[in-house]
This record gives sequence, structure tokens and C-alpha cells, in this order.
Amino acid sequence: GLTFPLCSTMVHVLLFAANVLGYFRLALLAWSIYLFRYFAIDERGGEAVAALGLSIVLDAVDGPLARRLGQTSRFGALLDIWADNITRAVGYWIGGGGVLLFIPVLEFTTFACTHASSLMENKHWKGASGKPAWLQAIFKNQFRSPLGALTILGLDGLPMILLARAVWSRDVLTTNAPFVDWLFPVCVGGRLIAAAAEIWCCCDHIQLLLRLDTADQKQN
Repeated sequence: GLTFPLCSTMVHVLLFAANVLGYFRLALLAWSIYLFRYFAIDERGGEAVAALGLSIVLDAVDGPLARRLGQTSRFGALLDIWADNITRAVGYWIGGGGVLLFIPVLEFTTFACTHASSLMENKHWKGASGKPAWLQAIFKNQFRSPLGALTILGLDGLPMILLARAVWSRDVLTTNAPFVDWLFPVCVGGRLIAAAAEIWCCCDHIQLLLRLDTADQKQN
């Protein structure tokens, strides 16, 4: 069984400040889902949007916080991706559903592929090795590049805009948030770039599996 020192170390990792922030993000998601499920969208929809928006804002905090405190962890990275993907999935679910739900399916598929590839090849999935120049430009400096920023804007911005359009009328948004009209096509463009990157990562993982299968067949 597990020894006490190992268990205490696990608890220590679970209580890293950035991980606690991740749990709070998951709580915000649960609260927003509850509001959308049990209340009319025009009754408490604004509160739910605020909860999801706060979760996205906190996504920009947990990574730097972990690095600053020396508390980076594999579990924390996994928790962060869970919170990110579920936040966006709720946005697409309430913001339109239907074919839009293919987007979170693609996101979770990409997560599974990149995580598996990282474990199998023992390297970070954002590494430049073997990636085309356009994909390296997205990942450069942890997305701190023009193309990377546009991609992140598309990832996080599009579901939030769709969600806002579902909660508030066009007149309300035009009056109180006129930037939404011109920001929407920008977010669509960024999301298309993200989709291209996700599809490349999934195809790259499939190629890795086929190479390994071919090597196994040659040995047998």
C-alpha cells in the first residue's frame, strides 16, 4: 500500500495554490451549469456568464502563479486543461449546441492525443521538434506571439461571445458591448487556426501509433 510520506506528499501537491485555484474554477463551472440547468436563461444567465468569464480570467493566473511559487506539477497541468475545456464546452452548449458541440469534442480528442504522445515520446507536446513553422509560431513563448494570441482569443473568446448572444439580445449587446460585433469574426478566425493546430496534433499522434504498430509487425 501507499506509505504515509507518499500520501502526505500527494496532499501537498493537491494543495498547491495554483491547484486550489483550479478547484475554484471547477466550482465556478458547476455553479454556472446549475444556473443554466435550473433557471431561465433570462433570469440568471448573466450570473452564469460572469462565472464562466471569471474562470477564463483565472486561467491566465494559475500558470504564472504556479511558476512563481515553484509549484508546477503534472496534475496541475491536467487540472488546468480540464477546467479550460469544460469552460469552453459549456459556452458552446448554451451558446448554440448542435454542430458547435463538435468543437469541444475536438478539444478533448486533441488533449487525449497530445497527452498520450507526450508520455510515449517523453517530450512536451508544445515542443518545436517535428512541427511545421506555422505551428511553432502559435506555440512560441507559450502563445505570447501575434499568431498565438489570436489563437487563444479564438479559443476562449468565441464560446463566450456565443454565450453572451444567447443570454442577451443583440440590441443589449450593441448598446453595452459594441465591440462584440467586430470581435466575433476575429474570434472565428482564431478558432479556425486553433482547429488546424488541433487536427495536425491528432494526425501526428495517429502517425506515431502507426509507426509503432509497423515496427511491432516487423519484429513479429
